[in-house]
Amino acid sequence: MATLAKVAWVHILSQTAGHQDVTFTQTVNGRGHSLKDADRILGPCLNYIPVRVQVQSSTLRVRDLLEKAQNQHTQSLRYESIECSDLGQHSTC
Repeated sequence: MATLAKVAWVHILSQTAGHQDVTFTQTVNGRGHSLKDADRILGPCLNYIPVRVQVQSSTLRVRDLLEKAQNQHTQSLRYESIECSDLGQHSTC
């Protein structure tokens, strides 16, 4: 369901902005495997990671876009606790 909502948001952003390449942030729980003593922390550990989706053509099938978004989400999980100062090193810009 999260991928479906994400792709719907990509469609809205793409149509509104008039661009086929959109970027937005995704809220993640921030209690990933690299956060030391995460089980002892009280309160939220939220982080925001960028999501970039390129809708390459109007002929792209919805299923292809869903698969692309799901694959990107899976790959981004290892960065859910990344520090903002390190974000630039992992960007595709």
